[in-house]
Amino acid sequence: MFLNLQPRHYFKKNTHFYICSFGGCGSWIIAQYLSNFGIVHHVHSRKPPCPFVTTVQDEHFTNVRATTTNVVLYVYRDPVAALQSVQRRFLLSDHLRNIECENTAVTEKDICESQRDLIGLAEFDSNYSSFNRFRSYRIYCVKYEMFFYNLP
Repeated sequence: MFLNLQPRHYFKKNTHFYICSFGGCGSWIIAQYLSNFGIVHHVHSRKPPCPFVTTVQDEHFTNVRATTTNVVLYVYRDPVAALQSVQRRFLLSDHLRNIECENTAVTEKDICESQRDLIGLAEFDSNYSSFNRFRSYRIYCVKYEMFFYNLP
Protein backbone atom coordinates (compact mmCIF):
# COMPACT_ATOMS: atom_id res chain seq x y z
CA MET A 1 0.00 0.00 0.00
CA PHE A 2 1.35 3.45 -0.95
CA LEU A 3 1.11 6.46 1.27
CA ASN A 4 -0.95 9.34 -0.07
CA LEU A 5 1.45 12.15 0.75
CA GLN A 6 0.12 15.67 0.97
CA PRO A 7 2.25 18.83 0.70
CA ARG A 8 2.17 19.16 4.51
CA HIS A 9 4.20 15.94 4.74
CA TYR A 10 7.27 17.28 2.94
CA PHE A 11 7.15 21.07 3.29
CA LYS A 12 7.45 23.01 6.49
CA LYS A 13 4.29 24.99 7.17
CA ASN A 14 6.16 28.29 7.37
CA THR A 15 8.06 27.88 4.08
CA HIS A 16 8.15 31.09 2.06
CA PHE A 17 8.86 30.91 -1.67
CA TYR A 18 10.38 34.01 -3.27
CA ILE A 19 9.78 33.82 -7.03
CA CYS A 20 12.09 36.37 -8.67
CA SER A 21 12.20 37.33 -12.36
CA PHE A 22 12.49 40.21 -14.81
CA GLY A 23 8.91 39.61 -15.92
CA GLY A 24 7.34 37.63 -18.73
CA CYS A 25 9.01 34.45 -17.49
CA GLY A 26 6.01 32.53 -16.19
CA SER A 27 6.71 33.43 -12.59
CA TRP A 28 2.98 33.82 -11.84
CA ILE A 29 2.30 30.28 -13.03
CA ILE A 30 5.05 28.95 -10.78
CA ALA A 31 3.84 31.11 -7.90
CA GLN A 32 0.30 29.75 -8.26
CA TYR A 33 1.58 26.17 -8.16
CA LEU A 34 3.92 26.72 -5.21
CA SER A 35 1.13 28.39 -3.22
CA ASN A 36 -0.08 24.82 -2.59
CA PHE A 37 3.03 24.22 -0.49
CA GLY A 38 3.67 27.48 1.36
CA ILE A 39 3.48 31.25 1.20
CA VAL A 40 4.57 32.77 -2.11
CA HIS A 41 6.11 36.17 -2.77
CA HIS A 42 6.35 37.43 -6.35
CA VAL A 43 9.47 39.59 -6.69
CA HIS A 44 10.86 41.87 -9.40
CA SER A 45 13.82 43.29 -7.46
CA ARG A 46 16.84 43.75 -9.69
CA LYS A 47 19.14 42.49 -6.92
CA PRO A 48 18.60 39.69 -4.42
CA PRO A 49 18.85 40.65 -0.76
CA CYS A 50 22.23 40.23 0.84
CA PRO A 51 23.15 38.49 3.10
CA PHE A 52 19.72 37.38 4.39
CA VAL A 53 16.37 36.97 2.67
CA THR A 54 14.18 39.93 3.53
CA THR A 55 10.47 40.62 3.48
CA VAL A 56 8.74 41.82 0.31
CA GLN A 57 6.70 44.95 -0.28
CA ASP A 58 5.21 45.90 -3.67
CA GLU A 59 7.13 43.08 -5.43
CA HIS A 60 10.51 44.27 -4.10
CA PHE A 61 12.76 43.12 -1.29
CA THR A 62 12.92 45.40 1.75
CA ASN A 63 15.59 45.82 4.45
CA VAL A 64 13.54 43.86 7.01
CA ARG A 65 14.98 40.42 7.59
CA ALA A 66 12.61 37.47 7.07
CA THR A 67 12.59 34.99 9.93
CA THR A 68 11.08 32.03 8.09
CA THR A 69 12.17 29.03 6.08
CA ASN A 70 12.93 30.46 2.65
CA VAL A 71 13.30 29.14 -0.88
CA VAL A 72 14.48 31.67 -3.48
CA LEU A 73 13.85 30.88 -7.15
CA TYR A 74 15.13 33.01 -10.00
CA VAL A 75 13.05 32.30 -13.10
CA TYR A 76 14.47 33.38 -16.44
CA ARG A 77 13.52 33.02 -20.08
CA ASP A 78 14.55 34.05 -23.58
CA PRO A 79 14.42 37.87 -23.16
CA VAL A 80 12.67 38.47 -26.50
CA ALA A 81 9.86 36.08 -25.60
CA ALA A 82 9.68 37.58 -22.10
CA LEU A 83 9.32 41.15 -23.43
CA GLN A 84 6.65 40.07 -25.90
CA SER A 85 4.74 38.38 -23.08
CA VAL A 86 4.95 41.52 -20.95
CA GLN A 87 3.82 43.82 -23.77
CA ARG A 88 0.72 41.72 -24.40
CA ARG A 89 -0.41 42.33 -20.83
CA PHE A 90 1.08 45.62 -19.58
CA LEU A 91 2.36 48.98 -20.70
CA LEU A 92 6.09 48.51 -21.22
CA SER A 93 6.92 51.75 -19.37
CA ASP A 94 4.99 50.54 -16.29
CA HIS A 95 6.78 47.21 -16.40
CA LEU A 96 10.20 48.87 -16.78
CA ARG A 97 9.46 51.00 -13.72
CA ASN A 98 8.48 47.87 -11.80
CA ILE A 99 11.76 46.10 -12.65
CA GLU A 100 13.74 49.19 -11.61
CA CYS A 101 15.01 50.31 -15.04
CA GLU A 102 16.81 53.63 -15.16
CA ASN A 103 15.16 54.63 -18.46
CA THR A 104 11.46 53.71 -18.55
CA ALA A 105 10.93 55.41 -21.93
CA VAL A 106 12.76 52.63 -23.83
CA THR A 107 10.60 50.92 -26.44
CA GLU A 108 10.83 47.49 -28.00
CA LYS A 109 11.81 49.24 -31.23
CA ASP A 110 14.72 50.99 -29.43
CA ILE A 111 15.98 47.64 -28.18
CA CYS A 112 15.67 46.00 -31.62
CA GLU A 113 17.39 48.85 -33.45
CA SER A 114 20.28 49.18 -30.98
CA GLN A 115 20.70 45.39 -30.59
CA ARG A 116 21.82 46.07 -27.01
CA ASP A 117 20.38 45.30 -23.60
CA LEU A 118 18.98 48.78 -22.93
CA ILE A 119 16.92 47.65 -19.95
CA GLY A 120 19.55 45.62 -18.11
CA LEU A 121 18.08 42.12 -18.19
CA ALA A 122 21.61 40.67 -18.16
CA GLU A 123 22.09 42.46 -14.83
CA PHE A 124 19.25 40.36 -13.35
CA ASP A 125 20.99 37.17 -14.50
CA SER A 126 24.33 38.28 -13.15
CA ASN A 127 22.92 39.39 -9.80
CA TYR A 128 20.91 36.22 -9.19
CA SER A 129 23.29 33.63 -10.64
CA SER A 130 26.65 34.88 -9.34
CA PHE A 131 28.09 33.30 -6.23
CA ASN A 132 28.13 35.50 -3.15
CA ARG A 133 29.84 33.98 -0.12
CA PHE A 134 28.03 36.39 2.22
CA ARG A 135 24.56 35.06 1.36
CA SER A 136 23.04 32.77 3.93
CA TYR A 137 20.59 31.28 1.43
CA ARG A 138 20.65 29.52 -1.94
CA ILE A 139 19.14 30.83 -5.13
CA TYR A 140 17.74 28.20 -7.48
CA CYS A 141 17.87 29.32 -11.12
CA VAL A 142 15.05 27.92 -13.26
CA LYS A 143 14.85 28.25 -17.04
CA TYR A 144 11.15 28.58 -17.85
CA GLU A 145 11.30 26.79 -21.22
CA MET A 146 12.87 23.71 -19.62
CA PHE A 147 9.68 22.99 -17.65
CA PHE A 148 7.91 21.94 -20.82
CA TYR A 149 10.77 19.74 -22.03
CA ASN A 150 10.74 17.77 -18.78
CA LEU A 151 7.03 17.13 -18.32
CA PRO A 152 5.95 13.49 -18.67
